[in-house]
Amino acid sequence: MSNRTKKGKPSGKPDRGTSGNPAVRNRHGHKLQLSSADMRVLRDFLAWLQQAETLAAAKPEDEYRAFESVVRQGRARGKDNLSPAGVLDFVEWLLAEDTLDDDNILAALDMMRDYVTFQCETNTDRRTWEEVDDLVDSAVMERFPHTNPITSALQLASEMDPGEKAAALAATLIVAKVPDLLRWIGDGRKASKFGGLRRRHVADLAAILGKAADGESIGVPTVIAWWEALLGARVTKVKKGKVLAGKAAGEWLSGSPGLEQAHEVVAHCVAGIMIDLWFDSRDHGEGLDDSWGGGALTLAVKRLLPAIAPEFEYGPDETLPPDDWSEDRVYEMLKLLERIGLLDVQNDGSVFAQPALRGVIAAGMMASMAMAQDLADVY
Repeated sequence: MSNRTKKGKPSGKPDRGTSGNPAVRNRHGHKLQLSSADMRVLRDFLAWLQQAETLAAAKPEDEYRAFESVVRQGRARGKDNLSPAGVLDFVEWLLAEDTLDDDNILAALDMMRDYVTFQCETNTDRRTWEEVDDLVDSAVMERFPHTNPITSALQLASEMDPGEKAAALAATLIVAKVPDLLRWIGDGRKASKFGGLRRRHVADLAAILGKAADGESIGVPTVIAWWEALLGARVTKVKKGKVLAGKAAGEWLSGSPGLEQAHEVVAHCVAGIMIDLWFDSRDHGEGLDDSWGGGALTLAVKRLLPAIAPEFEYGPDETLPPDDWSEDRVYEMLKLLERIGLLDVQNDGSVFAQPALRGVIAAGMMASMAMAQDLADVY
């Protein structure tokens, strides 16, 4: 997961990172000095660092000097560490390096992530830099899976006994009730004109899910998220204006959907319930930032992290000011996840998830953040 924070101001500069002016060269023809184009990029990066809320170093100037050194060393080797390809080459070398300890490698990676985030926010070729951001994140997750709560939860889940995970998923309402829903669909149910869930069918699906252990109704957001999750997992499909049993329905009706199918349905459902927070924040009039977070969705992720990765230490988050509306809305969302059997919400507001369910919740969280980032590009 990227370490993006409060945004710096866009510079409006065109694509940068390649040298345009002649400079002193070594005997291999590689530049030893930085060009004026290089220096403009570095000055813009320093200005961005000076506005950022979190840094890879203690001070913006410290991070700037370290990054400038990386750029100069790259130029001496014929590399452009300011360009997308140069960043990826440097990160690849860093992750393969065996003479540095992990702390130093992680510090350098945080610095490069800051630079990539700067480019994502200020470069006209944003799509290219977002692809670089994704590639860097994937590489870091593979090398250091336990430095991030979400990736740690996913890694630990991958090492867990499949039978234990399957049993935990089967106990959730959104898995246990799938055969009942498929029997309700039967030979087909009429879909809305856009291929979605018809309003009058919401009550039918809520009745299929039944009431939670506390006697509360499951809630419309859960019903809609469940419906969309089943479509996404190919348990159901829409064809010629009708909702029908999908390609994977046979496995569910036979009582053996398999771990991957159950995981996909639950992860889709978690993402669907969480993404509602993004839309609610927008409709409530909150200022959504330029990446994936609205106030309520950001807060929801913060609340869920201790549940999926309790081995990490979590301090108070001063970047999220008190907001009664977001707090209440997130609490409602957590209770929805509790009612379908994924969480236990304690009286003090703390949240617990059993180990066998932490990975699927983490997968749903990641999916919701990816969805929200895509939505932020549209709205």
